[in-house]
Amino acid sequence: MVVLKPLHDRAHIKRVAVSTYQAASGAGKRAFEELRQQTRDLLEGNPANPQAFPHQIAFNVIPQIDVFQEGDYTKEEWKMVKETQKIMGDDSIKVTATCVRVPVFFSHSEAVNIEKEMSAGRRAGFPVSCTAPSPSSECLACSVSFLHYDWSLAQTGLFPFRYLRCRICWDDAQSPTDTSLLKSIRDQFRPPQG
Repeated sequence: MVVLKPLHDRAHIKRVAVSTYQAASGAGKRAFEELRQQTRDLLEGNPANPQAFPHQIAFNVIPQIDVFQEGDYTKEEWKMVKETQKIMGDDSIKVTATCVRVPVFFSHSEAVNIEKEMSAGRRAGFPVSCTAPSPSSECLACSVSFLHYDWSLAQTGLFPFRYLRCRICWDDAQSPTDTSLLKSIRDQFRPPQG
């Protein structure tokens, strides 16, 4: 959420709704290996044997990361709420988070919707990487019909994060007060090479 701070400074963010899609590797080597083994077992017609996760992870999504706490939020979701407010230096920002474990090996993704108090200009609300002049590096809100955008698999091993898609949501008065981002985040765990 650090990348939202410059936007908050320009247009005052009122609300953040974020959904995270976190790779098995984010839960450590044992979880990574469990996804690998479950995938193999299920493709060979054998049952999955969940141990690192509360449920089967292969070919499944688990709408829980960490333990449940107050208000049916998980510990991971509460952490995102508090960290976002701390990074922005503003406890008045309304934050809701949903954290989901997905059956991919690397690269977490986030879908983020931001409601701003005021418009920051049509493209000024986007992070720098979404307004780059080169079509190959631009976050292509207007070129998705050509299927020209980054994806999580391309993220592995490159940068700490990349924006996959960015778009402005228009309110009834046709002023851009909402911005939606889909970003991929490189996670830390990597299996041994070779």
